[in-house]
Amino acid sequence: MSATTSIRIPGLMFIATAILSITLTASSISFAQQNPGMLVGLINDPVGARIANAKINIEGNNLKKEIRSSAEGVFQIDLPAGTYQISIESPGFRTFKRKDLQIKSNITKALDVVLDVKQLKYAKCPKGQTCIFL
Repeated sequence: MSATTSIRIPGLMFIATAILSITLTASSISFAQQNPGMLVGLINDPVGARIANAKINIEGNNLKKEIRSSAEGVFQIDLPAGTYQISIESPGFRTFKRKDLQIKSNITKALDVVLDVKQLKYAKCPKGQTCIFL
């Protein structure tokens, strides 16, 4: 009869399972951090007309980007998860600003904006000359 000797180390299976669990958790966290979120939006004037070529500045999370709205007033950008500040401007309109814009991984955030019209300031014009709007 042959004798088989097995050595048991208490807790070895527990330690191996814990290491595997920590490795898988760290991998999933790392994977999630690499997936960007998306910011999409539509820029209109007060009567609902789309504003083309508006300048959109996005800052935060060690990132600074400038994009433009399309001819249809639409914008879209992938961003790493984090907190951002956004400003949107177009000639003849007041600048829109928003702080604490949260972007999450694998989530699309919609931001539709209505830009208010700037009030025109009139300069006094001498007779016979063209007035300039300020």
